[in-house]
Amino acid sequence: MNLIVTDRATADVTRSSRYYDTKPGRYGAEFEDEVESAIERIGEMPRLYPLVEDGVPGLEIREYFVTRFSQRVIYVMNGEDVLVVAVIHSDARKGACHKNLPPTLPPEAP
Repeated sequence: MNLIVTDRATADVTRSSRYYDTKPGRYGAEFEDEVESAIERIGEMPRLYPLVEDGVPGLEIREYFVTRFSQRVIYVMNGEDVLVVAVIHSDARKGACHKNLPPTLPPEAP
């Protein structure tokens, strides 16, 4: 299995981390740690976590919910490969992560 974190997902984390650093307590580093742990867990058992409700037909899009920060780590399964495409707040509108989906995915291995 390959676990890939896209540049867009990394940018999402950076943006949110900066936001949390503006709040009392400066939680940016803690947010980054939580997301890193989430990605590690996803890599260990990617199909353990639920399909997103705002998915795209034909794609296996799943999410890991980071409870403390109400953030969703969105990832796409392609065979045994995992592509982390977004880290967005749970209040984001439905389909907000769709802009981060790759235009095409490599075909699944038989």
